[in-house]
Amino acid sequence: TRKLNRESMYFLASDADSREGIGFGWDVVSSFLGCEEQALRKYILGGDPKHLPWRVESRLNFLIEVVNLLRGSYNTKGIWHWFFRTRTQLDGKTPAQIFNAYWDSEDAEPQKVLNLAKSLAAGNAT
Repeated sequence: TRKLNRESMYFLASDADSREGIGFGWDVVSSFLGCEEQALRKYILGGDPKHLPWRVESRLNFLIEVVNLLRGSYNTKGIWHWFFRTRTQLDGKTPAQIFNAYWDSEDAEPQKVLNLAKSLAAGNAT
């Protein structure tokens, strides 16, 4: 597993009143990843990999990749809304619904979310 960028992790999980990130909040990100909020906080703030299982770290890498692709097209508020807006390409689901506690980055639905973000980065879709 590659080393995660702490700035990207904090950008993703920062609290809603923070000016430095999306504002998902620790609870939402931990639910996306299928892990305990406390373990996620310890890992992101302390960087200690023993607090997160490899599968959760893999999901976190994937989620950060999606968010980093969106950062080129949206501001932080726009990224937040992007995750909670239904998409025809996702069969009427939101990206947030795809990222439940039981997903793998290689699964078809998360790959569709990644492809949507990539198409935005390329300027092809919303």
